[in-house]
Amino acid sequence: MTLDRSRRRFLERGVAFGATIGTVALAGCSSLDEDDHPAVDATGAELTSITEIDPPERLEELPVDVSDERVEEGIDRVETLLEPIPGPAGLVEEIPNEAVRNYVDETRKRARDGLEDVEEEPTNYARLSSLGSPRRRAAEAEAAYAAATDGLTPDEVEEQLADLEDELSGTESELTRFGTDDEPQYAVVVYSVVERELDTAGRFVENAYRPMLGASTVEAVGDLASRYERATASLEEAQYLIDRQAEVGERAFDDEFESAASALLTDLEESVERLPLESRDPAEELFDAPVEGTPREWAGESAIRRTRSSYDDVSARLENGRLARALTSLHAAETGRRTIERLRSIVDDGGLERPEDADDVRGAKQDAIDAIRTARGETSAPYLVDRSLGTAISAIRGGDRRLERDADRSSDRAVLYTTAEYAYAAAWARALPGATEWFVDALP
Repeated sequence: MTLDRSRRRFLERGVAFGATIGTVALAGCSSLDEDDHPAVDATGAELTSITEIDPPERLEELPVDVSDERVEEGIDRVETLLEPIPGPAGLVEEIPNEAVRNYVDETRKRARDGLEDVEEEPTNYARLSSLGSPRRRAAEAEAAYAAATDGLTPDEVEEQLADLEDELSGTESELTRFGTDDEPQYAVVVYSVVERELDTAGRFVENAYRPMLGASTVEAVGDLASRYERATASLEEAQYLIDRQAEVGERAFDDEFESAASALLTDLEESVERLPLESRDPAEELFDAPVEGTPREWAGESAIRRTRSSYDDVSARLENGRLARALTSLHAAETGRRTIERLRSIVDDGGLERPEDADDVRGAKQDAIDAIRTARGETSAPYLVDRSLGTAISAIRGGDRRLERDADRSSDRAVLYTTAEYAYAAAWARALPGATEWFVDALP
C-alpha cells in the first residue's frame, strides 16, 4: 500500500507508547471525545474492516521441549473424567432434577469444547498450557454427576485437596533454578512459567476452601472438584518443566538471580519514581504538550500506569521467592521505560496527533504489525522477546475489540483509544530489543 506524505507523517510521528501488561480500563481519560474537535472522517464499516487485518500470532514456545506423550496424558485425563457420564438420554434416567441434569451436561460440553481448542494450538507447550481449562470442566462435570447419582460429598473432595496442598508445598520447598552458563536467560523464561503455574495452583487450592454461598451440594462438589483439578494441572505442568529444565543444565542460579533482580531494581528506581503517576494530568505533564482530543492522553496515562505496575511487581515477587518472575517484571519495566522515552520523542516531533480518517487508524495498526515482525527477526534472545511481544499483540487485539464494539456508536472515542493501543504495540515492539539486550547483559 502506498501512502501519501501526510499519511507517512502520521505514522512516523504517531506510533508510541509504553506498557507491560494487558489493556487497562479507560477510566481517567475523560477528554478523549471532546466535542470541540473535528470528527474523524470514517464510517463504522470502514473502521470495523480494520479489525479484519490479522495481527501476528503469539509464539508459545519454551527453550525446553514438551513431548507429545505429555500432551496426550492431559487429553487422556479429560477423557477419563468424562467417561462415566452417560449421554443425554442416560442422564434423564439417572438424574430426575432438570436443573442438575442440565448443569452436568453443559459443563461436560464446555470440557469437550476446550479439548477442541487444545487441538488447534500450534505447539506442544501451548497445548499443555491450555489443558487446564478442559481438565477443570471435566472434573466439575464428573464430580457433579457423582454427587447427584452416588452421593459424593464436599468432605471427600476436600481430603484430596489436603493431599494436593502437601504436594504443592513439597514442590515449592525443593525448587532450585538450574540452567547453563551460556544461556541464563533460558532459565529465566522456563522458571517464570514454573513460578506462574505454582502460583496458579496455590490460588486454586486456597480458593477451594472458600464456601459457595447458596450453592447446592451438587454445585459445591462440582466447584471443589474443578478447583482441585485446575490446581493439579498447574502443579503437574510446573513439575514437568522443572524436570525438563534440570536435564538441560546443572548450574544453580537462585542466589545470582536474586542479586541481579535487586541490582536492576535499584537501577530503575529513579527513572520510575519520576513518572507523574499522581499528577492531575499525567499525560500532559509527561509530554509537556497538549493531549486533549488525541491518542496522547490514553497513551501517556496507560504507559505510566503499566510501567509502574511492572516495577512494583518486582519487590512483591522477590519477597515471595518468585525470582524468575521478578526478573521478567524488570524486563517489562525497562521495556516500558524505554517505550515512554520513545513516546516522548515522537510527541516532541508532533506525533500521536488526532487521526483524520480510517486510513490513519489502519496505518497505525499496520505499523504495529511491522514492528512486531521486525523485533522477532532481529533478536538474539528469541524466547524472551517472543513472550514479551505477547503484550504488543494483546494491545492490537484490545484495539480491535474496541472498534468492533464501538465503531458505530462512539466512533471518535473508539478511534482515539484504538490508535493509542496500536501505537503502544508498535512502540513496545521497537523498545523491546534494546531492553532485552540490557536485561541479558545484567544476568550472571
